[in-house]
Amino acid sequence: MESTLVEIVKSKKGLIEFVSLSIADCPARIEVYQIKKNPTTLLFSKGKAIAKLNGALPKMVIEQWIQDHAKL
Repeated sequence: MESTLVEIVKSKKGLIEFVSLSIADCPARIEVYQIKKNPTTLLFSKGKAIAKLNGALPKMVIEQWIQDHAKL
């Protein structure tokens, strides 16, 4: 899934950024963002989580999810 997200970020030419965190390295984030599945993708805007996507999904689904929630 990470490689798919990297591809999507490249296609958006600087409009979005991708950061990957290991839940083992950041256990406090599990509770803060109510992460129940791995992988979980969070979309942030202005420092706040605005959408959450659980599980590994096809590229088209992820792109549509970003389009639906981000103001690009």
